[in-house]
Amino acid sequence: MKKIVFLVWLTVFFAQIAWAQEKIEAPVWNVGDQWVFTQGTDMKVIRVDENGYSVKIANQTIVLDKSTLNRTFILLGKKREVYKERQRRLFDFPLVIGKSWKDKYSAPLRPEDVWLDVGPMAVSSLGDETIVYEYYRVLGREEVEVEAGRFKAIKIEY
Repeated sequence: MKKIVFLVWLTVFFAQIAWAQEKIEAPVWNVGDQWVFTQGTDMKVIRVDENGYSVKIANQTIVLDKSTLNRTFILLGKKREVYKERQRRLFDFPLVIGKSWKDKYSAPLRPEDVWLDVGPMAVSSLGDETIVYEYYRVLGREEVEVEAGRFKAIKIEY
């Protein structure tokens, strides 16, 4: 009987280990951390507090949640507004391979937006605004080489 109990426990224990996926938590940023993108856009952490990271991207200051890196607020001078634009949930940490999520936002209607299906993003119009649906999926890890060096990266389909 002891052997059977031990074998059941061993099977359950190793099954959990075999099926466990590595959770990738959001990175920790510090004031002064900066990224320069090939399109000429810069991103710089200008403030860190309990509410999140304030980052300057182009001419905007955006507040990102520390645990998810989701865009939560946009700072307009001293005024703080809820972030409602595109790529609000760009990363949505913690990540695991296979995780998927979706989000939507609205924007003023353009004549070419009557109905478009642009791959993983769909656009539809309601009255005078466009509703954009964004879909994301974690595909895996890979190594990338850029001018700054070689890095381990997480590949996200958008």
